[in-house]
Amino acid sequence: MTALLALLLLGPPLVPDARLTPGAVATTNASDVCRPGYASAHRTVTLKTKLAVYDAYGLKPIGRYRTSEAGVRVWQSDYEVDHLISLQLGGSNDPRNLWIESYRTPRYNAHAKDALENRLHWLVCVDRSLTLVEAQRTIRVDWIAAYEAFITHGPPR
Repeated sequence: MTALLALLLLGPPLVPDARLTPGAVATTNASDVCRPGYASAHRTVTLKTKLAVYDAYGLKPIGRYRTSEAGVRVWQSDYEVDHLISLQLGGSNDPRNLWIESYRTPRYNAHAKDALENRLHWLVCVDRSLTLVEAQRTIRVDWIAAYEAFITHGPPR
């Protein structure tokens, strides 16, 4: 199912389209990402890149709305261009690591994914019970399963 068809039939995607967003990392060095300010210093996604990601996922910007090629209008503020592997986990600004993430979905939305990213960063940098490569893999493979494992049920022992 294409990303646009999924949006039309099912609403906003809960997970990125793996063909468009397989995930990409900038570093696998935990000492880099654990340094305060690392993520904000590396946030360099341009408006042009964001618009290209919206286009790849079948949405077009028009004013305060995003409109798909099929004419589906959604509020621009209902979505964000997000990193599949977050910057705080060594993710890249490469378009292969970016997708359109919804704030609208009831449970698995941008806020839930942010909570997971913060938890994984804590496990890598503070608790040190998870390697950075493991954190990157778990969020890239299935962020919802990772959310269930690390947030809903707590970290595996």
